[in-house]
Amino acid sequence: MLGLEKRAFPSVATEIVGRWRARSVALRDGLLASALAAVAFAPGLVDNGVMVGELPQRPLDAVGLVLVMGQCLPLVARRLRPFTCLTIVALCFAAVQLFAYPPTFASVGVLVALYSAGAHQSRRRLPMTVAMTAGYLLLALALAARGSSEHVTDYVAFYCVMFAVAGAGVLMHSWRVGEAERRRRGAELAVARERNRLARELHDVVSHHVTAIVVQSDSARFLPADQHADLMSGISDSGRQAMTDLRRLLGVLEDPDLPHAPDAVDGSSTHSVRGILDPAPDQVGDLVERVRLAGQPVELTVRGERPDMDPGIGLTAHRVVQEALTNAVKYASGRPTGVLIDYERDRVDIQVTTEGLGRASVSDLPSGGRGLIGLGERVRVFGGEFTAGGLPRGGFVVRARLPLDGGR
Repeated sequence: MLGLEKRAFPSVATEIVGRWRARSVALRDGLLASALAAVAFAPGLVDNGVMVGELPQRPLDAVGLVLVMGQCLPLVARRLRPFTCLTIVALCFAAVQLFAYPPTFASVGVLVALYSAGAHQSRRRLPMTVAMTAGYLLLALALAARGSSEHVTDYVAFYCVMFAVAGAGVLMHSWRVGEAERRRRGAELAVARERNRLARELHDVVSHHVTAIVVQSDSARFLPADQHADLMSGISDSGRQAMTDLRRLLGVLEDPDLPHAPDAVDGSSTHSVRGILDPAPDQVGDLVERVRLAGQPVELTVRGERPDMDPGIGLTAHRVVQEALTNAVKYASGRPTGVLIDYERDRVDIQVTTEGLGRASVSDLPSGGRGLIGLGERVRVFGGEFTAGGLPRGGFVVRARLPLDGGR
């Protein structure tokens, strides 16, 4: 039970912090200013605060009370108007020192205002620094003229403390700007990665189906009239399947309810494109059958049982077979092609072999330029291996090995 309570505590703390940050800036800073004003005269803190000058103290009167409140209440605007806040707080602080009012904890507000100016003032930083330095120099001279017991080194030390506090705010501002820039670049990279992924998917879908349609149409010239009906049926099926795949792919862009988180660089997360277009196990058989209708003799061999796998890996395996068969139809039309899919416990091996060269006329089909190179990149994202090349006796072979854990 104690362990559960310990594990639950961080989540509760995170929720509380999240709710606090969800409040408006004015409300949060208003509570800070009010709290500082409330403890300004708390027992044990009334004589503790920031002080420079060491003049003989005078009793706190109505004017002094206003000046004390002026050191903390303006903090309500420390992020919305940091320079204005610092100016008011600094003037009240200087007046308290010159009039020799007793120190209170409210004087800590000058340090908070200095930090806030450094952290939230994004423009006119140099004029603000010059003005604050000049103002402090005038305060030091005025205190010395009134008989302060402080030495020059004391004033320099106090200035260094103020400069360090403001510098901490500047460092925080720089970190926030850098973090925002990193988020912006990450978003741009995610958009570019998404654009490239959609381009690959569109290439795979369009090139495969259009190639099958063109090859089937060309084959009509060499077939007797009584076989044209079956050929037209195959062309129609290829077109309908292309429209279905494109509709599902473009639905990713049009449906606002679908997740659109980008993939991690190492492929550890999956994208909605993969989830929607993840092919079922029997779709490889349908793919082979459509290629056969295009006139390509294809033999499919499957070893083992298809295990549960990441949707991205399943889609990648399907695309390897699809792209290899598309190239076979393009460049070795009519030549025997063998597809071997070997499911192991921790991986899936794919091999597509095409014998010799086919009719040269089919090679007139244009290439999208993304096929095998894009496949290699996709396979390696999941920690797999990919090779493609010619055979000694003529022909071509495409091999891919995909680990079922996605390379993690």
